[in-house]
Formats: sequence, structure tokens, C-alpha cells
Amino acid sequence: MSASEPAIVFSVSRGSSGSFERTLHGEKLVVGRADDCDLVLDDRYVSSYHFQIQWDGTQYCLKDLGSSNGSWINDVRVDEATLKKGDVISAGGTKVLVLGVLSAKAETPASVNQSKLEPVQQPSWTPAKREAFHEKVLKRMDSDLKALWEQHDVLADRLAELPPGDERETTEFAHHSIHESLRSIEGSLRTLDKSHRSLKTLHAAAAMINRVTDLKGRLNAILDLAIEIMEADCGFLMLYEEKTNEISVALHRGMTIFDESTGEVNALVAEAPTPSLSIAREVLRTRKPIAVTDLRRGSQFDGSKSVMLQNLLGVLCTPMIFDDQLIGLIYVDFRDVSRFTEWRIGPSDRELFEALASLAATAIQNAKFFRNVQIEVERRSNLQRYLSPELVDQVIHQNRSLNLGAVRRQAAVLFCDIRDFTPFAESTEPDQLIRQLNQYFASMLKAITAESGSVDKFLGDGLMAFFGPLIELENSEVAAVRAARQMQLSMAAINESWRRQGWRCLEIGIGVNAGDVVAGDLGGAERLEYTVIGDAVNVASRLSGVAKPGQTLVTQAVADCLPPDEFDIRALEAIPLKGKSGKIAVFEVGH
Repeated sequence: MSASEPAIVFSVSRGSSGSFERTLHGEKLVVGRADDCDLVLDDRYVSSYHFQIQWDGTQYCLKDLGSSNGSWINDVRVDEATLKKGDVISAGGTKVLVLGVLSAKAETPASVNQSKLEPVQQPSWTPAKREAFHEKVLKRMDSDLKALWEQHDVLADRLAELPPGDERETTEFAHHSIHESLRSIEGSLRTLDKSHRSLKTLHAAAAMINRVTDLKGRLNAILDLAIEIMEADCGFLMLYEEKTNEISVALHRGMTIFDESTGEVNALVAEAPTPSLSIAREVLRTRKPIAVTDLRRGSQFDGSKSVMLQNLLGVLCTPMIFDDQLIGLIYVDFRDVSRFTEWRIGPSDRELFEALASLAATAIQNAKFFRNVQIEVERRSNLQRYLSPELVDQVIHQNRSLNLGAVRRQAAVLFCDIRDFTPFAESTEPDQLIRQLNQYFASMLKAITAESGSVDKFLGDGLMAFFGPLIELENSEVAAVRAARQMQLSMAAINESWRRQGWRCLEIGIGVNAGDVVAGDLGGAERLEYTVIGDAVNVASRLSGVAKPGQTLVTQAVADCLPPDEFDIRALEAIPLKGKSGKIAVFEVGH
């Protein structure tokens, strides 16, 4: 404590039990029944956090903290008031007399030997060593405290044997002071131990974020941690649905309460625990945590159906928020009277619960992200059996549906073939041949996938593609002819590049037809391929075979679907095709 820290001196008394003096140092002091208060009052009519005393720079001011029975100064109930020497503060059945206010802590007498403190070399701590050291210190402090309580009990026995008189009064006052000091030390030790356990729990929660990737497993771990850290009877983890602005219970835990007097289990908690929806909805509305420390003393949620039916004693509910986005709520409540009478929900507990909720939001969001990545990887792996990587990206990013399975569907089929390829291949060096073919196929593939088409197979110097069976298209015929037009333009551009390099050029012929096809996986157990079969496929193949170099031919079924303002369509003389009984109408599409 600094030399300039203010202090206030009290004389505390309750009924005929005597009084004791206490000096409190600090600018903000809390008085109440809770163990972590600066001044602990052992009075069941005093609230856990009854009133606060704060230094404003010149004087101390009292502020009631919403206590059940109120704070009184000189028999007048107050919410806030300044304190002066001689004031009597009443809280429950306890009187607190202000003996004096010190604006600065007394200096240490000059007679005290103040030797210079040398810095201590700190040991090298590992997390495991630090944890073991903390556990050892806490156990030692607990052991020492038990020994002091034993001495306290011995003094109490001697006190009972003393006759009335000054010596008994002096001893009684000393005994009461020791009792109060031990309670304060015990409370501080309990708070220290609780803080230590809380930090361990938060550390475990943080470690769990990196360890558990399964969303369900992570949700279970979060709820178990929340119940453990708050020592609650029931817990609920609720997830938020943004579209409906509603929350739903994803998980719940109900701790069995055994009634020793009847030998029966409280079935309400053991079998069908439900949260207070009125409290949960208020947290959903405000996005702020709610802590109801004792519903028996009255609150805005007294009339809640779930509160009354399940005899809830206390509730903690806080939102899980990640990057300003509401993920859900963590909710715990207290129902066992025998446990709750010893429980206090203080500010540090609320802060700890909110910290856990923040970690939980991060954990859930990370698990969702990991799950989405897994789903996309699995979907991408499945799609790559049927589509090119470029088309896979398009399907996933646009969330387009695929028509998998053996079905009969309307489709457009495209065949492309290099003209006079055999003499070209025979007169070209192998490495040069492969280089030019790879450029050719890469360019053709790009034009097809740009129109959401799928390459069924490569056929030596040609290829087959289809439009429609896998991916729903508004007009598969238009898509196929657009791809064919781009393929002819790309081929012309490639030839121009080859000419500049002194390479021989290639020409392609394309045929496009549309009609019903059977689509599905074909092959054996070791190898399956998605393909289309049917008369529409055969006609497209034969049409490609009669197309001249640089020419794209389409059937009547395709030409009827092409908008004339987009395509240059010219009718040709009907031609016979192998496998067809008569001649078929043929059209040329310019590029």
C-alpha cells in the first residue's frame, strides 16, 4: 500500500456478541457477507455485497449495492451518503461505527530497521513447476489455517471457563477479533484457491480450442467446463439462428439432486431440465450477460414460468460473441438449496464466466470453419471425378447443384476433331507433337469449361464434351455453340502464334447435336467414369466427322435454340449420316 492511500477505522458490533475494530485501506472497499469482501460481516440478514465505500479524494462516500434490507446511516435509509467520524452504519443486525478517517497511511517509524532489500534471483519456471508450486503453497496455507482454527477453539474453551469480569470481556473481545480475522483469512484463501482453479479451467478451455476439431465434441466440452467452473446444478448451451432471430438448446446437463430425507431423486432436474427462457430471451435481446444471484429475494424474472416450476435459485447467462457476431448463449443455474446457501456469485465469477463464453465463441466458430473446410474438401474431391478443377471452383463458389446418378436427360453434345492429323503426326518430331497437342487441348478445355461444359473424354486428336446433364443450364444448346465458336477462335489464335514460331498449323472441325441422353457412371469396379450415351451422341460424332477444317456444324435441334441476333446461322444441304435412314438437316455456325 502506498503512503498516500486513505484508510477508514470501524468498530463493528452485533447484538450482545461484543465488538471489534478494523482498519481498512484503499480507495474502493466492499462490505458484505461474501468471502471476497474487504470487510466480511457474519450476519444472514446482510447481503453478499451489501454496500461499497469509495474515496473521492477528500472523504469516503457510502453506496448501497442493491442490498435486500438496505443500508442505514444514523437510522436513516440511504442509497448514497458521505461518511464522517461518529456515523453509525446499520446493515442487517450489524452496527458499524466510524471511528475515524485517515487521508494517508501512517509512515513506518524511523526506529524500525529498514535494511536494503537485495533483488532475489527468480528461478526458471516451467508451467508444470509453477503449477506444482501453486498447489503446494495453497495446501500449506490451508494447513496453517486449520492449525489457527484449532488454537481459536482452545481459546473459546478457556473463555467459557472464565468468570464474568474485565478479564472475560477482554478475552471475549480478543476471541471475537481472532474469529473475524480467521474468517477473513479463510475467505481470502478460498478466493485465491478459486482464482487458481479458474485460471486452470480457462487454460484448459483455451487448450481445447486447438485440440478438439469436432463441433459436437467441442460443444460438450464447453458446457462441461461452464458447469465445472461455476459449480452449477444445470447447464445449457444454446445456439443462435440469425434468419429467425431465435435460440435453441443444443445441449443440456442436469445434475441429479439426491434428497437424503426421502431417499429419492429430484426428477425435475435429473430428467427434464429446462432453462429460464425469459432470462435467455433478455440476453438475446440486449446481447449483455445477466446474473441473478438469488431469485428468492426478488427480481424482474419472478413471474417466469420456468423459474417458478423448477424453483430456480440463481442464474448466470451470457452471450457468446465472435467478431461482433452472436454465436449463442451459455446458461447455468443453481437449484440445490443446500449447495446454494454456501455459494456466492461475485463480480469475479461473472467476469470468469464471460471470459469462458468468449473462449467458447472462438472455439465454436473455429469448429464450424473446420467443418466447412472438411465439407468443401469432400465435395471438391467428389466433383473432381466428373469436372475439371476450374468447373469445380465454379460449382462450389456459386453453390450450383449437380445431377449425379444414372438418369435420362436433355443435353447438348459436342465433338471436336483435328483435320488431317495422321500425316501431321507422322511428319512431326514426338516432343514437338506433344507440345502442340497440349497447347491445343488446354485452349479447347478452357473454352468448354467457360460455358459450364464437361469434357467427357479425349479421343487421340479430338475430344467429346457435354452440356447439361451434370450442371443445370438455362440453354445447353446455346452454351455448347458458344463454346464451339470460342474453340474455333482460339484455334485461329494458336495457329497465328505457331506460324510466328515457324511451326505447322492445325485445323479443327466441330459437330454439335442436342437430344435425350442416358447419363451416369459407367465402367467396372476398379474404374468408373461419368459419361453420356445415346443417339444424340452418335449424331454429334458423325457430324464432327463431316465438318470441314475450321467449320462448326449443328443439327436442326440445336439451330432452333440459337438466337439469330447472336449467331450467324446458315442452312446447308441435308446430308446422309451413318446409322440414319434418311438425310438430316445441317446448319453451319459462323465464328
